[in-house]
Amino acid sequence: MLLRWFFSEFTMTRLLCLISGVLVYLTGRLRDGFQVSANAVNGDLIVTVKPINMLKKDASVRRAQEGEPTVKKLRIILNTALLILALGTLASQFAQDAPTGPKKPNLERRSSMVGLVRTINTAEVVEQSTYGSFASWQTLLAHQQEYLNEWLANFYSRDPNVHFGSTAEILPGWNLRLIVPTDGQGWIVLLKDAKDETGYAVLSDESGVIRECKPLQ
Repeated sequence: MLLRWFFSEFTMTRLLCLISGVLVYLTGRLRDGFQVSANAVNGDLIVTVKPINMLKKDASVRRAQEGEPTVKKLRIILNTALLILALGTLASQFAQDAPTGPKKPNLERRSSMVGLVRTINTAEVVEQSTYGSFASWQTLLAHQQEYLNEWLANFYSRDPNVHFGSTAEILPGWNLRLIVPTDGQGWIVLLKDAKDETGYAVLSDESGVIRECKPLQ
């Protein structure tokens, strides 16, 4: 019985020494490229040898997997910012290239022009009934000054210093052409707004019909 115990203890001791030597040998041979570990599980000795490169690879994979959502978020934010910048550039370029188009017409100014042509027609009728013929613009200013100034004060400006001009530009931006034939039995009047981008003008003659005109596009 004592011998059996001694033999058993001796064998276990030699076995442990042998295993320790193997571990030391493996550690010395593999310390640069492997990791050696020993664990006792349920009375059994388990030796594990794992390459260090594999450990590093596993750690790198874990770090990559952990950082992957952050990288994706940053990529999405960057792509969104670039898209907004591109759209903003395109919108700005489109706004610069888009035609602005003509301004809306000044209807009140046009109505005043029509009223002035109607007043000139009336002055010509009075001139013909008084002097026997129609008259030029300079003659109307001399013979019908009170009547013309009345329209000017009521529909254009009440400033006493504002007067009709005797040249083609009878008022700022308004150009007048009043044509009377040599026999004085008719007239053609054309009042054009030089400030109107569409070239708006008002036309009439001895018939008394007033026409609004624009150049052909």
